Amino acid sequence: MNTPPEYHDPAELAAAEILTWLSSTRPTSAEPGELLRLLQLLDSAPLPAEAQQRFLDLLYSQALRLATNLTSSLSSQALPLPRPLRQRTRQTASLLALLAETYARNPASPATPAATRPHHLWQALQASLWQLRTDQQSAAPSEPGTWLRIHALYRRAREQGIHQHPGPRRTASIEALYLQLVLAAIAQPTSFSPDEIGFIGDYLAQSLPLPELTQHPGQARTTFWIDPDKDLPAQALVRRNPPPETAILYLDCQTLAARIGEHCQQLQQGSTAEQLGLPPQAPGFPLPATLRRLQQLWGEPARRRFPRRRQSYRASLLSGLDTLCQLARDDTTSPPGSHWMVINESPDGYALMHVSGDSSSIRVGDVVAIRPQRDATSDRSHWQPCLIRWVVSDNPEHLEIGLQVLAPQMQAAEIAGLPQATPALFLPEKPPLRPQAGLVVAAGSLPGQPERLLLLVEQGNLCIREVRPTRLDDQTASVEIFSVEPDHSR
Repeated sequence: MNTPPEYHDPAELAAAEILTWLSSTRPTSAEPGELLRLLQLLDSAPLPAEAQQRFLDLLYSQALRLATNLTSSLSSQALPLPRPLRQRTRQTASLLALLAETYARNPASPATPAATRPHHLWQALQASLWQLRTDQQSAAPSEPGTWLRIHALYRRAREQGIHQHPGPRRTASIEALYLQLVLAAIAQPTSFSPDEIGFIGDYLAQSLPLPELTQHPGQARTTFWIDPDKDLPAQALVRRNPPPETAILYLDCQTLAARIGEHCQQLQQGSTAEQLGLPPQAPGFPLPATLRRLQQLWGEPARRRFPRRRQSYRASLLSGLDTLCQLARDDTTSPPGSHWMVINESPDGYALMHVSGDSSSIRVGDVVAIRPQRDATSDRSHWQPCLIRWVVSDNPEHLEIGLQVLAPQMQAAEIAGLPQATPALFLPEKPPLRPQAGLVVAAGSLPGQPERLLLLVEQGNLCIREVRPTRLDDQTASVEIFSVEPDHSR
């Protein structure tokens, strides 16, 4: 871009570049780095209020288009993201964050009509919503200060009495956007796939009754609290009490969780998502399972069962149900797998950081086997089956995962009597971690929930077991996990 030669002052140069961009023919999809650079010039550019507002609104529409296109392309990407894609997601998130800050810093010019001034706060929250969704769908943490800015925007709107005014074109109010942001964040987005995160955002916006924000707690079991002076979304009251003498806001998710339960029941009875008015979901995840997890996260937030202890030792990891079945049959022929550092652990889980080896198959909700190597004398042949509960990736060289231990041991099995051979993992009963025997199968491999199953379990010799599934413990896009008990009905 050529700058007119008559401008020599840096501020005038910045203004000239912005005005040239405003008057030029722009592509339908600009690059986030270029838009971010132009927005950064705005601070030093002495632009008229009208030109500044036009510039901001154009960047806003371009940034939302970028974020929408970008998040729709993340579902098939392995973590950590390739460097070019990671750079694009970070630039897009930074652009949205800076847009939100700019709208928040200059909510309206004196020439802005009073009726439209609330829209500037609304646009700041909307930019924050897409910033967080971009971060969440790329498994990256948001910039420090993001939640302080979001809380400040809502507080300003509440002080002005405009927090419940409809947004542009009768869209969601500022309070509704704020609640959607908070609820999506406390639903533990690192434990969902990118497709599920996108669905949760649409589900909150279109299909659920949002809770009321009050200054008094509701049912302790379903109540979350917000400290607007902390860079955090919300915390469950059952896990931690709010600090005294602080202006705390409470939200009770009891009605929200009950509505999700109704949706789960109606889906189980044969209704379709379209009939229930639910937003469309990608085919890569089971909708009932996603809804059940949301119902638990918002309606039954759990306390941590065991304290976590910091650690620093190596572990090997293998992923995928077929690989684990092969491993359970003969661990001497297992593939090389990947190598990780255990950074903390408890009796029922681990947090790991990737060190080396192929991690492209790592997915939230998949089964893996971990073999700790605490010292040179440890039992290196012992593999423990786990479920990947969350994934975080700060940059292309960094990957962390959280594992839930499914059982101390596993055995290879095959389900007989089905139209085709169905491999499975049998999890022997081992209280207290596994009080009842379990069965892990590929998602969708069992029609409904069968009353009884015939298992061929490889336990040294081949062992035949008749079992009865008692409940579906977990369901992800990759696997289904049942509790089973011996069937003595015959």
